[in-house]
Amino acid sequence: MASTFYWSLPIRASFVEYMTQAGWKIQTCETEADVAIARDCEPGDIVVSADSDMMAYPSISTLWRPIARNLILVYNLKDARRTLDFSEAQLTALAVVSGNDYGKSIYSLGAATNYSVIKAIRDKGILYWCV
Repeated sequence: MASTFYWSLPIRASFVEYMTQAGWKIQTCETEADVAIARDCEPGDIVVSADSDMMAYPSISTLWRPIARNLILVYNLKDARRTLDFSEAQLTALAVVSGNDYGKSIYSLGAATNYSVIKAIRDKGILYWCV
């Protein structure tokens, strides 16, 4: 089913050309759209995304995350960091490993375990990753 929603590069280029000719302003992205969204965010903007990795961008202060049955979770990232007692780096790490475009979560670990692992890694607000 997922392959049904994949657009090849030529099809995307054709769509952009069509929409541009119809008067729409189209933002194309060399990489993921999240990067362009984060770059364009200004204080007071609200981002709507199902990807928790949107919390990884320092320019985003408020995230609305749609969940099941038309419910939306609203995250104020400054409040989230304060409540979790997380540095910006820790919140970024938690956001990246807890559901994004590249994977649902760390394999075999849930949100609570991800939180515990990241909470235990503290060194002057910097996270070190071993790959």
